Amino acid sequence: GTLPGCRPSMKRVRQDDSVARIGQALLDSRQQRRRGAKSAAGDRSAVRNQDASQILRHGFVETPSTLLEPSLRAALLARAQAGGGHDISNAKELRIGGSLLQCVRDAVCSSPTVRQAAREVFSTPYVSIPYVSVLSTHPGQQPQLPHADDTCNRELIGLIHLRPGQAPTRCAPYDSSRTWPTGWTAKCTACDAAVPLTDKMYRERRHLRIGFRCDSCGGGGGGGVGGWPQ
Repeated sequence: GTLPGCRPSMKRVRQDDSVARIGQALLDSRQQRRRGAKSAAGDRSAVRNQDASQILRHGFVETPSTLLEPSLRAALLARAQAGGGHDISNAKELRIGGSLLQCVRDAVCSSPTVRQAAREVFSTPYVSIPYVSVLSTHPGQQPQLPHADDTCNRELIGLIHLRPGQAPTRCAPYDSSRTWPTGWTAKCTACDAAVPLTDKMYRERRHLRIGFRCDSCGGGGGGGVGGWPQ
């Protein structure tokens, strides 16, 4: 039997059942998202590219592990551990200068892979490295994501792991068919019209070449974005 005062409320039972069903639905949804994320991560991790000529197809290229000598990586790590720098988002950033910066510049700029990547993206083999930073992620935080210019695609970002055994860098899916505006225009040398520049044209410095023309004047850039006589 049921003792006085201990009879269960049917309303409370129905509420408890509803809460349980909602909780289970949320749990199932969370597990499904995690499975989907793991599956997507697995698919992306299978994409590798060590061919610099394919950087515009994949959005990235992997350089040989010998890009920086072990002694240079150790020196960069020691400099970061010595302190300094400033907080950015969920990491600490330390700008490198002096002879250490020059050593990194010399190593990266002489890399055939890096020079070929620059040729594919910017139509020039010459590489300039304005700055080098060491990023240290705070304990318990996700890795900091370095990113290129937010408004114009004017630079490549290089990532180098300083510690042995670091997890590989993963990239967001890249759509090489997309065309992005830059907000910049160039003057047609034939009709003086202002031609909107796409990121590809801006990267390749087409607007700086002699005889730059819009499509109407025979530029042949396609889509009204201009070009130059062939």
